[in-house]
Order: sequence, then structure tokens, then C-alpha cells
Amino acid sequence: MLKNTSWAEHLWSAIFLLFWVAVAAGIDLGADEAHYLLYGIFLDWSYFDHPPLVGWIQSFFSYFLGVNSLSARIPALLATLWTLYELHIVFNLSFKNNLPFLSTLVPFSLSIFLLPDTLLLPLSLFSFRLLKKIDLSKTYASILVGIIIGACGLTKYTAIFLLPGLILAFFKNVTWQKKSHQFQENWSLWIWIKPALIITLSGLVTLTPLFLWNAQHDWISFKYQYLHLHGEKHFNVLTFLKSLSMQWLGYGIILVPAMVAIILVTLLQLKSSLVQPLKSPWSNPLFLSALVMSAYFVHRSFYTTTLPHWPLLPWYFFWAITFEKISNRLKKIQFTINFTILTLIVLIIWLPVDMKHMINLKEVKGWPQLLSYLDNNINPDFNIFFSNWSYGSRANLYASSNARERLFILDARFDQFDIWEQKKIRDKMKPGYLVQFPEDSINWEELPFKCQLSSQLNEISDTKFKKWKHQFYLHFCEPK
Repeated sequence: MLKNTSWAEHLWSAIFLLFWVAVAAGIDLGADEAHYLLYGIFLDWSYFDHPPLVGWIQSFFSYFLGVNSLSARIPALLATLWTLYELHIVFNLSFKNNLPFLSTLVPFSLSIFLLPDTLLLPLSLFSFRLLKKIDLSKTYASILVGIIIGACGLTKYTAIFLLPGLILAFFKNVTWQKKSHQFQENWSLWIWIKPALIITLSGLVTLTPLFLWNAQHDWISFKYQYLHLHGEKHFNVLTFLKSLSMQWLGYGIILVPAMVAIILVTLLQLKSSLVQPLKSPWSNPLFLSALVMSAYFVHRSFYTTTLPHWPLLPWYFFWAITFEKISNRLKKIQFTINFTILTLIVLIIWLPVDMKHMINLKEVKGWPQLLSYLDNNINPDFNIFFSNWSYGSRANLYASSNARERLFILDARFDQFDIWEQKKIRDKMKPGYLVQFPEDSINWEELPFKCQLSSQLNEISDTKFKKWKHQFYLHFCEPK
């Protein structure tokens, strides 16, 4: 990947790394990345809301580097570099060519925050690359492909949408082998069946931890994902428009419409067969998988808000496939916008300006100080409560071991914390103090506690950047 690299690419690589360090070093862990770092701390075969691979990787880096922001974020950067390598090998895209897309908000964020999507991208690209070139007549090759596909499944449940493209890639591979010299004679159906069986079995064996954990926990993870698919029945065009707006902002307000236009024109070309389609995308397994995943997310966005990082994989695939068809002028405009936004983010983080209201405690600042305050000021006989899993992730991560034993989440939603809290020594139904931030809306009727305000607005400052001041209330809660 470094061969024939121009000085300009080295310069842009250095600037990108500078931005990465400035953002990564300037903020504490966000909700999702703190949650997945907890996976690594409470190591298990799988988890309620996601498969286990992201937790296993966090555990590995935490073991050698300790539990901190660096150990949580280094694997995200490594996964992104692996993604760039795969894009270079598969599509001959250099870092410079990827920069207009990589520097958009969601891809850049996921180069810092290790989410399952960050891992699924290089693993899926690698699996397609293997299926394109590897000789499946060799047993070890089929086993390797099955393991990598299984690893995709250990990363995120949406990996199931890769299957149409992977099946197409498999048939293209075996057909190529059939036409090769070694299979011109004595051709039989076994040439198809043997690698298919080996890939399937090795993939299922790789997924064994996921199945075992779910079998032990009443298949709650699969039930949770099923509700994601079918839980919301209300069709809402405004929800779709909101999801679409988030996608455009997250992946490029200039790039995304251009990519969508190219894809739609390509599909029309394929339907009418009037002109030569764009590199025969139907025969491109990556295009097929991206299309299937996109169709699913477009459908779901009419029923529930689609978070920007969920369709990371199809957006990357479409970017790689449509890159040459997007004008350099559009790419330069988008890159200028991206560069401006990232510069503003870095300035907001580092400039000595009072940010009391611009970015609040909930997301990126002040959690270590908050947990230290609660641990030191709340009587050890009382529990510490937070109102949802998002707060609970940061709270559990930054709490001392003593504070963590009396820290619980008060909400009606069953999730991973209910599983972890079953193993705690203290009783969740003991009285305690609930932390509420001024902008929070809590449904007090749903709580199994009666709560009343016990103190006026508290304020703490981030010790790293004194400009960050955060406010919260404490409510004393007793079981109803």
C-alpha cells in the first residue's frame, strides 16, 4: 500500500493522524465505546445486544495496555487501517482517494470509536477478497473462508445481510475453478458441495460461543434482534426523512446524493440494458450485499430512526464501487466541508473557551470526576442509580470497584446491565440516590422507586479542561 505513494499522500496521512490524536485525546469515552469496553472487562461468550468479538478485542488490548481511552481506541484505528488496505487491494483505492469519504463524520468517528461496525467492515472485505481468489478445492482454504465469515457473525448480527453477496462470490469462485485446467476433466457436483459444506460447518463452529451463550440465556439476544426487525409497526415518512438527513450529514451532504444517483442510474441501466452497466455491478458480490443491506435499512427507516453508523458497511461498499464515477469537483467540495467540520471539532475541544452548555456531561466529558464525586459524597450504605444504559456504561467504566458494586440502572428496559447486575453483591432494591442531568426527562411512574429531590443543582469541572462545567441533580429514591 505504501509503494508509489506520493509526498502529498504522506502529508494527508499525517494530517489525518493529527486530527485523530487531537479528537481521541481530547474527549472521554462515549456511550457506545464505554459499553463495549465493559464487554472486555466483564468477559463472556456473548452479550445481550451484540455478539462478542468487539468485547474480546477490547479485553485483549486492555490486558496489555490497561483499561483506558488509549487501549479502547487503538484497535479502532488499526481496524480502519486494515479497511484502507483491503480497499486498496480490492478496488485499488489509495488513502488519498479514500480521504473525501473517510473524513466524513461517521467514518472518521468510527476510526476513533471501536464499534462492531468498525470491525465488520475489514472482516467482510477480507472475506470477499478470499472468496474471489482462494482455491476452494483445498480443504484448508474452505476452512479459512468459513472462519472469517463466522468472525463477521461474531461481530454484528447484520452480517447476515452479507450472505447473498458471499453466496454469489462462492459460485463465481467455483465456476472459475471449473473452467480452470484442473477441473476440465472428471467434473462432478462434489466440487460444489464439498467446499460449501466445509465453509458452512467451519462458520457454524466459529459461531459456537454465540449460540451457547444464547442457549444459556433463553435466546434473549436473538429475541432482541427480532424485535428490532419487527417490533415497530407504525409507518412514518417523517422518521424516514430524519434517518435520511442523518445519513447525508454523516456520510457527506455532497457525496451521498451523488452516490445514490449513480446507483439508481446503474440499476435503471441494468433493467433496460440500453447501455453498458457500471462494471456489471450485479456480478459484483460487494454491490449485491450493499444493495441488500441498504434495502433493509431503507425499509426500517420508515418505522424507526436509523442511526448513522448502522449502514456503515454498504456506504463504504458503494463509495468504493462508485468512486471513479463521482467528479473530482464534488469530491473536493466534500473534502473541504469535512476538513472545516473536523477543524471546528478540534478547536471546540481544545480552545480555552467556557463550554458549559455546548457539549454536556452525558457524552464526552467529566465522567471520571462525576463518579469520584458520587463515591466520596454518597453514604456507602446507599446505592447509586442512573436512568439508562447510556449513563450506566460511563458510570460503570469510571467507577471505583467499591462504587461499581452499588451502582445500578433504573429503567423498564431489560438489557445487558440486568445480566451484569444479577452478579452484584449488593441489593438493587436498597435505597439510593438517582443522578439526573438538567435536560433529562425521566418517567418517574415506570420506576420501582419513589424519588424526591434531595439537593439543588450540583456542578463539577473536568480536571483536564477546566472550561467543561457540568450540572446534575440528586434524587433520594426508596422502593415503592
